Amino acid sequence: MAEVGHETSPHFALPPDQEAVVGAAFALEPASTHDYRLETISIEQNQVRVTYRGPGDALYTLVCRHPEDDPDRERRTKSFTLQGDLPPALLDLVEASLRAREGEVRWRDLRNETRKKKRGPQSLRDAELLAFLRGVKPALRRSTADLERADELVKTIELSSRAACRSRCEVRLDGRQWWVVYGASTMAEAMQLRRLDAPWRVTKAARAHDNRELGRRLGYPNCCVEGFVSRDLRMGGWSRRWLGVTTHYRHLAAREAWSEQSRWELNPHLMGEGASLISFEPCSYSCPAALTVARATFRALYEEDPFAAEELERRLRCTLAVDADGHITRLEYERGANQEIVRLRSASPVSETFGQTSSGAATASAAAAKRADIRPTPPSRLKAGATVVVEFGGPTDAS
Repeated sequence: MAEVGHETSPHFALPPDQEAVVGAAFALEPASTHDYRLETISIEQNQVRVTYRGPGDALYTLVCRHPEDDPDRERRTKSFTLQGDLPPALLDLVEASLRAREGEVRWRDLRNETRKKKRGPQSLRDAELLAFLRGVKPALRRSTADLERADELVKTIELSSRAACRSRCEVRLDGRQWWVVYGASTMAEAMQLRRLDAPWRVTKAARAHDNRELGRRLGYPNCCVEGFVSRDLRMGGWSRRWLGVTTHYRHLAAREAWSEQSRWELNPHLMGEGASLISFEPCSYSCPAALTVARATFRALYEEDPFAAEELERRLRCTLAVDADGHITRLEYERGANQEIVRLRSASPVSETFGQTSSGAATASAAAAKRADIRPTPPSRLKAGATVVVEFGGPTDAS
């Protein structure tokens, strides 16, 4: 009889209920056709240890594991690698037996279970950083209010044989102080990103030129870069009077990017919570070029950590409201049988930087919660300065 042990594996294991299936897979054809017979079989969770008795009462031992746990073995079937000093004739018999009967063998994949225990259900990974380190993105720009976090990011990039530098001092953006980290394949390229991102450009033409070049080096789509440059030239800062109303850059970007088919991959508003596939404002929330960039990043994350990818997708699939002051509110609705909106169920402020929520964002979410009519509406039907509501959805694509 098989014995179920407790040896562990980092990747795959055979559950106890596979005992009979595995035993049948390693049984040989009737002894009338050869001189070998199965002697013992032991399932040790991550491997199967089998002994066969041959001519002259000789014993031969075979150890088998999942092909991905033991990738260097030359002799293998779909479900097992074969390791042992066996006569060629016996090895051929075992391989033939496995190929005929292993279809019912079911290994348990421990990799996702390990990630869940280690990372927890609420953890996220920096998808763009991973995509950059794996060569999917040509360069990286990251901003943080925490100097220690910025220095840690520089070290992480350097340990991956890439180059990184940070801003020489805090940069004031959107009324707050930030440290900015630049990553590239060489230090010269990283320093060039920092130069292009410098805040002291004095003319509109110089600012537009540097923004275009910065976007190109970061791998942003040309259409999205041009959309940013256009808004930047019109705004001249983070907020301005527009159609008689003072509006924030983020609000104007949301108005112009709004789409009936806004894709979850192109949700740029949760970077403060560590949830994003892109670090630029798309020209449209259904832009094909931006989708190509976001999907490549998502696939890199999915290949590395499917659990983290699924959690990120869950976060990005949401409905958000962007008010004229640039504050973002997460909206949850009660829906009918056909997913139509019945009523607003809750409104909560979105963190603007690593879990910190401003008083303005809290006020905005409280105001949204009192509005029964707040729901996704084409901006063309909204008054200037009216809150823009975007529902980020669409299919999953991890291919």
